[in-house]
Amino acid sequence: MGGGAAADRLAVGEQLSTLPESGQAMAEGEIGDSHLALIARTATAIAEAEGPAKPFDEDRLLAKAREYSVSRFRDFCDHERHAADPEDFAREETKNVEARSLTLRTGEGGMVWVRGVLDREGGAAVRTALEPLAKRSAGDLDIRPPFCSLDQRWSD
Repeated sequence: MGGGAAADRLAVGEQLSTLPESGQAMAEGEIGDSHLALIARTATAIAEAEGPAKPFDEDRLLAKAREYSVSRFRDFCDHERHAADPEDFAREETKNVEARSLTLRTGEGGMVWVRGVLDREGGAAVRTALEPLAKRSAGDLDIRPPFCSLDQRWSD
C-alpha cells in the first residue's frame, strides 16, 4: 500500500466517529471509499483551520460526494479547504510545486524511461503534451497494448 492510501485510511479511522452519515453512506454503497477519504481529510483540514468551536458540516460534503465523481469531488473539497484557510491552502500548493520532479533517462536501444511526480498543473501540462502521442494512429496496425493509455492509473 502506498503512502497516500495509508494516509487516507488513517484519516478515515481518525474521523469516522465524527462522520456517521458518511460512514453509513459508504457502507450502503452510496459513495465510495475515495469519497469517504476526501470527506475525512477535508474534515481534518477544516477542523485544524477553524478549531473545535465551529462544528464541521458533514451534510454539505456528503451531498456533493453522492452527486460528484471522485475527481470532481476532490476539486470541491479543495475549494472548501481553501475557503476555510486560504493561507494554509496556498502553503500546501507551494509545497506541491516545490516537490515536483521529472527524470528522463535514455536506456538500451534508445528507449527512454520517464519517472516523475508532478503537481496538478504540471501533470495537466504533461498530459496535454503526451495525449496526442498516446492515441492510436494506424487503426488495426497500431498493436500497442492497452496500458499505453494515459488514463490508466498505475498506482495511487
